[in-house]
Amino acid sequence: MTEAERLALVAACQREAGVTTPLPDDHTLLHVRVENAIAAGPDTAAARAAARLMAEGLDRHDTIHALASVLLVESPDQHGAGLGRLTADAWRQRKPG
Repeated sequence: MTEAERLALVAACQREAGVTTPLPDDHTLLHVRVENAIAAGPDTAAARAAARLMAEGLDRHDTIHALASVLLVESPDQHGAGLGRLTADAWRQRKPG
């Protein structure tokens, strides 16, 4: 699937789910970038962190946003450490809204 197809699919799912954000294109891109990191393989830091956060009780959407808080902010050489420090409790405490 191309990047454009992934973006269109995520945007359609978000519309169907009634997700509204001030910057819908950016929100869609965030989801696609993080899902791509998870899909890179089960032994990646992103995939391990996603599995751990969902086991700690986060839903998939919050998990994606938690991962994005590291993957889109920290430098790539810090991704593994930053993802390793993420916990569901810490995300719930800093989650906006």
